[in-house]
Amino acid sequence: MRNKKGEEQQNLYEMIPRPLVSYEVNSDGLCILHRPKINNIFLRNILPRKFREAVFKIKLDELGTAVWKKIDGVKNAGQIAEELEREHGDKMQPVVPRLSKFLVILKNAKLIEY
Repeated sequence: MRNKKGEEQQNLYEMIPRPLVSYEVNSDGLCILHRPKINNIFLRNILPRKFREAVFKIKLDELGTAVWKKIDGVKNAGQIAEELEREHGDKMQPVVPRLSKFLVILKNAKLIEY
């Protein structure tokens, strides 16, 4: 199947998301993603250390944290959806549309790749 631009579309359900940023878990058990403010390697090398190490801290809620912890570069989106549905049940319904939208948001923010 092709999209409007003529590019080959991939099934999001079969894609394997891989994290591109580091994270930490706060005292509440929620994830905080660390996205570098400067992605350009050349700029990182010439700027002072204070600016090189600067990161955006992105705080995830309970469901976002559950999804982020499942993204390991091994499981595909379908397996993640099944696990989330089993663990969170009605709290996460509808699982597939919510998960696909969240993964697209993470991809557009360059926090994960497929």
